[in-house]
Amino acid sequence: MIKLFRQKMIINSLGTSPTSVDTLVELTGASPATIRRDLTDLEGHGQLRKVHGGAVAVNLRGTPMPYSLRSAENAESKTAIAQLVSRLVTDDMSVIIDNGSTMVAVAQALQERPITALCLSLRAALPLGGGGVATVSTPDGTLMPESLRYEAASCLRALG
Repeated sequence: MIKLFRQKMIINSLGTSPTSVDTLVELTGASPATIRRDLTDLEGHGQLRKVHGGAVAVNLRGTPMPYSLRSAENAESKTAIAQLVSRLVTDDMSVIIDNGSTMVAVAQALQERPITALCLSLRAALPLGGGGVATVSTPDGTLMPESLRYEAASCLRALG
């Protein structure tokens, strides 16, 4: 099983009472050692709390899933959306590309197009800038960790 999907299964299976490593092994089909590594990784991202022999959910209200998990979710749909958006954008057009994993897919679809883009995250700016054709701007301001998006005030100033 792919690590990202396995980790999402682990997160979704947790409740307020401890879920054992053995239960997670049975759920995912992974080895106990793999589950322990996943629990350590997910705890490092603040997605769960390890307890003796397993893990429990943490209060994630308002806390986004790690980008690596979000980007892998519905990847085919994100690519299809990106291709549709790419067909709507004409050469020499100016666009604003918001943050998020779908918008990164859009940026990747546009990377060889002569456009001007204001990217509200570095994850979107990098593929466009790396394509060598687009003119890319980003807001000047604070970059948020993990998502690599700019804080809201920076984006509003850039749009103002």
